[in-house]
Amino acid sequence: MRTGTPHLKRPITHLICQAHLDPVWLWTWRDGGSEALTTLQSAVDRLHEFPRMRYTCSSAAFYRWAHDADPRLFREIREFVKQGRWEVVGGWVVQADTLLPSEISLHRQGQLGQAWFRERLGVTAQIGYCVDSFGHSAGLPSILNAAGMRYYVFQRPNPRELPDLPNLFWWEGPDGARVLTWRLALGYGQGPGTSADELESSLRQNWRAGLAPGMSVGTWFVGIGNHGGGPTRQHVERLCALSAVNDPSLPELRFSTLADFFADIERQPGFESLPVIRGELLHHARGCYVANTRLKRLHRQSERELQTAEYMQHIMDGTALTDPGRVPLPPPKELQEAWWTLCFNEFHDILPGSSIPAAYEQVGDDIGMVRHSARRLTDRIVKSLARCADTRGVHEGALFVLNPLPWERKAIVAIDTFVSPHGDSPITHLAAPDGERIPLQWTVAEAAFGPYLKEWKKLVAVVSMPAGRSRLFHLSHGEAPAANAPDSTPELVRDAAIASRLVIIEDRADTWGHDVDRWDQVLGMAEQTRDRCIDDGPIFRRRRRWLKWSRSTIIMDLVEWHTLGVIELVLHINWQDRFQALKLEFPLEMERPTLQVCTPGAAVDRPLDGAEWFWGDWLSVADSRQRLVVIGDGAFAYDATPERLRLTLLRCVPHAQYMHVPHPEDSAQPFLDEGFQQARFWLASPPDALSPGALDRLADGLLTAPEYVLDSAHASARARRRNQGPRAKSKLMKGVQRDAAVQAP
Repeated sequence: MRTGTPHLKRPITHLICQAHLDPVWLWTWRDGGSEALTTLQSAVDRLHEFPRMRYTCSSAAFYRWAHDADPRLFREIREFVKQGRWEVVGGWVVQADTLLPSEISLHRQGQLGQAWFRERLGVTAQIGYCVDSFGHSAGLPSILNAAGMRYYVFQRPNPRELPDLPNLFWWEGPDGARVLTWRLALGYGQGPGTSADELESSLRQNWRAGLAPGMSVGTWFVGIGNHGGGPTRQHVERLCALSAVNDPSLPELRFSTLADFFADIERQPGFESLPVIRGELLHHARGCYVANTRLKRLHRQSERELQTAEYMQHIMDGTALTDPGRVPLPPPKELQEAWWTLCFNEFHDILPGSSIPAAYEQVGDDIGMVRHSARRLTDRIVKSLARCADTRGVHEGALFVLNPLPWERKAIVAIDTFVSPHGDSPITHLAAPDGERIPLQWTVAEAAFGPYLKEWKKLVAVVSMPAGRSRLFHLSHGEAPAANAPDSTPELVRDAAIASRLVIIEDRADTWGHDVDRWDQVLGMAEQTRDRCIDDGPIFRRRRRWLKWSRSTIIMDLVEWHTLGVIELVLHINWQDRFQALKLEFPLEMERPTLQVCTPGAAVDRPLDGAEWFWGDWLSVADSRQRLVVIGDGAFAYDATPERLRLTLLRCVPHAQYMHVPHPEDSAQPFLDEGFQQARFWLASPPDALSPGALDRLADGLLTAPEYVLDSAHASARARRRNQGPRAKSKLMKGVQRDAAVQAP
């Protein structure tokens, strides 16, 4: 038996009473909310019954449910918090997935969660807490520190999945920020029906595994979990009895908090020599990197639309914008509820794709609300700014374009409109007030016809945009300007796009991909049935491929943007083949390539080992001669070897199916990623070795469309900030009036 350090008579096990509760998983959030109220009430009841007991609880969403539904219950919780018997941990809206959200989303988790705790409970969490999340990104220590948290508790990957990781260590972020981190070796509680005898037996057999390495201090989590519940009366009674006797086969049992445990750790003789770990904590449930790609793309789009709306609000307010790489400002009041809703839906059984179909119907409603809130605010502000422009010189129409990014860029503008509004001659180019004439290209619109069957197409142009500013263009007729000589698309990019192919993989893993580290059982390649060029003009060239596999069909567009030097791949997928995965493969002809990927808060180097990994907005494969950069719109999994790169597009497997429970053959439920979806990627090969920050900006520039208003002739509205004087007008509004007046052609 471990006896601990000599100055302690007995090892100490801190009993952490809690309840793991998934607000959404095999149930919807409405059922999860009901269970949260029941679990919190049970905890309050046990605290009244057992004066020695203390309770630990995370997730601001749970507290908010209690605050809104049962003020009496919330008052009791608040009183126990004041007494020091109820510990608030986590500091986030929920125990989120930490791999798939963007860095700003994880900052929002802390900003919103901590603000709620501070305002309603008078405390903030000091301990980050994601005991059931499926992995932990390399930038997380810095993100936790920014939210005021000095400690972190997690469980996955467990000691079997990541055996070389100590259970207690300093975890350091890319900026040097550290959190004292504790991995639970014994799980986060007990299952339903666990008797007091079974609890005691497990404690006697396993408590030593819960000690910190080289120390005589550890934890034991107490509480029925997953669907809530918490410590039962019988469990607490038994633990009280065990703690009252001097049993040499047991440690000293203390009803405690995680804060007390960490304070005890910091007093231990071995504390000063704890190891420092840097980088990602992976892997668990690799199948969740791509399960339910529709949701993952909608989530990423929601993040970008919220950020655009925030930028618009800052412009209207005239407030300073956050410098790249720094902690973002808290969200404006108008968007806090939308951000809260998005953060809730980053829960580690929602965004990873491991919940039931009924749950995702409600999630879809939530995401729709988030996007509507962001779009409504953006639209109101952009239209208000557009009306500040004096466009009285416009004869036909005007196009007001605003760059919602704080750096200069070339932006793609695409709008559906009449080719010849008055039927006399077509629109041939855009004209700027400074005399610049910008070529455009017409392509098919969303609709096949226009009002009164007039010619209706999509107008496409690439315009240079100043950082966070607007430009206004006249829709002009007459002789089209000569297109500038197109920038040469790098040979590496063109070769990769042409050689790309769709690979079909057998997928018999469960939804999470338990005990699977790679998907490489190739069934075949999608067969190309047609291939032709359908657009070829001064702005872009589009080549379309039609492909087929079994019952599934895919249309893949290869769009070469001449002045951007990138090729866009757009895949229109109608997938009908179950228990199969689809991957997009690019051959790599490089010498000893290296691979780097974007993750939340950090760019990390990865091996080309053929295993399944997650990635963020971009990944980069390079050797000493060349670099291929891939930018994605929300597909989060890949595998790579020195010979090829495969992006995982979908996994057509059952919803929430666990490996030990076969999927019922007569189920009427749809499979994940069955049916139609669209995927979008860009291939680039920057001439210089760009920094991760520059690659972030490259990705943002391609993934964030400019805002626009198709406008007409009007005087300036002379917009001012509401309820303030004329000096409160934002810089952009002044710039709109100064720079965007359209003169008569």
